[in-house]
Amino acid sequence: MDEKKDSRRDFITKFAPATFWGSLAVWGGSLLKFTMPTLLPQESKKIKLGMPSDFPNGTTKIFEKERVVLFSDNDGLFAISTTCTHLGCVVKWT
Repeated sequence: MDEKKDSRRDFITKFAPATFWGSLAVWGGSLLKFTMPTLLPQESKKIKLGMPSDFPNGTTKIFEKERVVLFSDNDGLFAISTTCTHLGCVVKWT
């Protein structure tokens, strides 16, 4: 009886293309998922942060729970969301 034993070279020749195409598919899937936003557009919600007189010119206040930064300058009073519109992560205010 003659049994043919597969060599390492035969093993690599058989499985290297499958490994290459499999890793390429995983990489492509990850890249495709990254380009799609994880947050869907939704209606803006109203939150009460205080009276405008509580925020004099030059004030910056961070509302962690609401994920909002409120600041005022010569042009007025502004509120900015700290939630990233692309992936939904919380952006640190500096």
